[in-house]
Order: sequence, then C-alpha cells, then structure tokens
Amino acid sequence: MTKTEWFRLMIVDDERFIRNLLKKSVAWENLGIKIVGEAENAEKGLPILERLRPHIVITDICMAEMDGISFSAEAKKRCPEVKIVVLTGYEEFEYAQRSIEAGVSAFLLKPIDPREIKKTMERLKEQIRSESEKREELNKLRAKSTDEPQQKAHMSGCRPVVTELLGDYIMKNLSCHDLSLSDLSREAHLSTGYLSRLFKQEFGVSFVRYLLCVRIEKAKELMQDGSLPFYQVGELVGIPDPHYFSICFKKQTGIAPADYRKSLIKGKGVREHEECQNKEKD
Repeated sequence: MTKTEWFRLMIVDDERFIRNLLKKSVAWENLGIKIVGEAENAEKGLPILERLRPHIVITDICMAEMDGISFSAEAKKRCPEVKIVVLTGYEEFEYAQRSIEAGVSAFLLKPIDPREIKKTMERLKEQIRSESEKREELNKLRAKSTDEPQQKAHMSGCRPVVTELLGDYIMKNLSCHDLSLSDLSREAHLSTGYLSRLFKQEFGVSFVRYLLCVRIEKAKELMQDGSLPFYQVGELVGIPDPHYFSICFKKQTGIAPADYRKSLIKGKGVREHEECQNKEKD
C-alpha cells in the first residue's frame, strides 16, 4: 500500500447520532480515509464488512444483541487484517483495555475527541502500511519458490520478515487455544516443515515451546492487573483450563500464579514505601 492510497473506514453503531457524529467529527479526507459504509448493528455489519473489506472499523462496546467485543471477535475471524476501534464510556474503560486481547486494535473514550480520533487513525494507518509492506516482500520471495527445497534457498534471506510476520500473527491469535503450526503455515503459505526448522534455528526451541513461552509471558503481563481472575488470564492467553494454566505457569516460571501475583503486590508495596520515604527526605 502506498501513501497515496485511500484507507477504507466502516462505522458500526446502533445509535444514529453517534454514527453521524463520527462522520462529522474530523475531516476524514485530509487523513486519507474514506467512509465506505455503516451499519446500525453488528448483525447487519458483518456481511457489509465481508463485502467492503474495510481497513478500519469503528464500533461501540455497547450494542443490543451482539456487543462490540463479540462483533470484533467475529469480524477478525472473517477479515483477520481489519483494524477495529472500540468506543467506550469511562465505566467500561478497564473492560475495553482487556478487549484488545480479543482482536481490538484500539479504543476511544466517550465523549468523542477529534484529536484522539486523528492520533488513533494515524497510528493504525502506519500499522497497516507496515504490515502491507512486509506481506508484499514475503509474497515476492515466495513467488520464486514452488517447493520446500526452493523455499529454503529463497527464504533464507528474508528470515527477519518471516519471523516478524509469524510473531505478529501469534500475538493477534494468542487467545486461540488450538493455535498450531499448521495455522501459521496457511497464513504464510510456507510448509510446516520449513517453519518448524525456522523456529528451531531462530529461537532455539520448537514451535510448541515457543508458543508456551509467549503465552506465559503475556499472562505475567496481564497479572499485573490485580483484578483480573486467573481463569480469565488463562482464557486471554489461550489456556482456558484453569488447572492446566496453573501447571503451565509453574512449569515455565517455577512459581504458582497466586504466588507470582503476591510477589507483584509485595514488590509494588515496597516501591511505594520507598517513594514515600524519598518524598519525606525531600
């Protein structure tokens, strides 16, 4: 995608007032964005999404029948590359942050702030351009090879591109408990044999081991939010069985999830105490 190409935007919201407000909130043309469609609810929005294939969708977290999070998850299944922005109120802000794990790219707080919309759109446009450039480079190299021996020869020079694409795909689909090497193979249009060797060469571990490491590292990050239950952390990182999540976490870190969270709380308490002491000295 070149910088002169238009980005397609779709709006899905069950309030006509909000849809109109979004359309008039910023000069979309100046951002290189065209509003190509809108829908009054998620059910009507999904078929339009598949037909128009927008780059970006703005939707509301609260809608009747199918809410914004459910819509986002289904939209990502149908159009994996679409970037989804969720509108949310202050009381839903924490939940909106977690919705990123369900495939949401960004969220905007109500009331709508045109400046925040512009910042968010510029960031997403750069992401789309970057991903498009990587895919074009990969496609050019992939077109030169038709079998595995040729893949090995032609792809050896673009491992950074391949590994980055695969890493992005894994993070976007981390909540999928059955994510497999075959999924990555279909995404990259490369053989599972080649990808298996690539993981070994680039990361020194098998794909299964690498995926577990990524899941647990993300779990550790999510557990910094003390209000998030362990079962939900497990679901967000693709290990929905609480018992199995606990086993995997302890195997990877040497400590149980509950003990790890206690250590985080204790560490936070120590830091706060030290900050108070420093302030008293000042």
